[in-house]
Amino acid sequence: MSDGAGELRPLPSPLLWGFAISCLGGPLALLAVELPDAVGGRALDSIGLVTLAGAALFTAPMLVWWRFSGEIASAGGLYGFTRLAVGERVARVQGWTWVVSYVLYLGFTVTQVVYDLLPQAFPGVTPWRAWLLIGTAVGLAAALVVAERAVLWLLLASVVIQAVMMVALAGAVIGGHGWQWGSFSVGAHPGSIARGIANASLLFVCGSLPLFMGGEVAGGGRQLRRIVAGSAGLVALILVATAAPLAIYAGSNLASLELPGHTVALVESGGTLARWLAVVAITSVMGLMAAEFIALTRLLHALTGAGVPRTRQLVAGGFVALAAISLIDPERIYSKMITPSLVALYISQVIVFAAYGVMAARRRSPRPSDLLAAAVAGGLMLFGLEVVISQQPYF
Repeated sequence: MSDGAGELRPLPSPLLWGFAISCLGGPLALLAVELPDAVGGRALDSIGLVTLAGAALFTAPMLVWWRFSGEIASAGGLYGFTRLAVGERVARVQGWTWVVSYVLYLGFTVTQVVYDLLPQAFPGVTPWRAWLLIGTAVGLAAALVVAERAVLWLLLASVVIQAVMMVALAGAVIGGHGWQWGSFSVGAHPGSIARGIANASLLFVCGSLPLFMGGEVAGGGRQLRRIVAGSAGLVALILVATAAPLAIYAGSNLASLELPGHTVALVESGGTLARWLAVVAITSVMGLMAAEFIALTRLLHALTGAGVPRTRQLVAGGFVALAAISLIDPERIYSKMITPSLVALYISQVIVFAAYGVMAARRRSPRPSDLLAAAVAGGLMLFGLEVVISQQPYF
């Protein structure tokens, strides 16, 4: 079944592969920005084990998306899944909750890029950050409105470069310290490993973004689910392999840094690798922002019936407006707005997994794997909700 965005051309498989991989972090941003904090300083000596187990845990959400995609592939993505399972009323709650999450995240992540990440490697930009913020927001929005297909080709090129940089960073660490087999064992703080595994698993949650391209994929749901699952598997494989060497930084403050991969590259190889890694890692974050922008345009098309060119303009206007608003307090606004964004994200995902569980239970012969996947996936999202709320007492 398909109810895709009719005026759009079919999306070639290579572009969907690039899009899907970009949604997972992108990969270098996972390694160089997100993963050390997710694993936590106390479990860093077991980072290989934690990352591997986290990726394995995410097979539960992936199974739900896989089986939903076998029944419907549309611009509605998760909203379309929910509507199929439990009807329009609940689906609209899910869809608009998801919109709130990603509008906030998209609008304020540019602030994180310009004010938090960029100065770590290029401190000379500090006096120009306000201009860079607005210029980045306007430039990205304009590119996606005017030349979306070209941006998709750039995402494909970007993920190849990211993989090269991930291998280069891991190679620099291995060259100085050897392979860290111990990172796949339970280290000195076993109590921190379980929480680190769940945190690491949640890093893959944006892997649902390609589902909103279901109406444009040549081959429909069968091809869509192969690419969504395959991209997650590829990213998990390279992430585990390149993260394991970071176990040598156990006991350091690596997990608390804004751009830990830059620091590792600087220590292990010097300024050239560090600068290039920072540039590509920031590009990786912006690739995810582009993917979020595109997915929002498809979901708004499905929710409102407006044409995709119109929804592109709406998302672009909201993105630039929120970026401008962040100038009121750019040093703090990302840390404040990430909380409601993630709360809305996890709630929207809980609805999807609960809807799948209901649909599976209503079948004459429910498959135990369906019910188990829905329960594990929903529980993982509830864990994410607990983490977000517990870490932000002002929320």
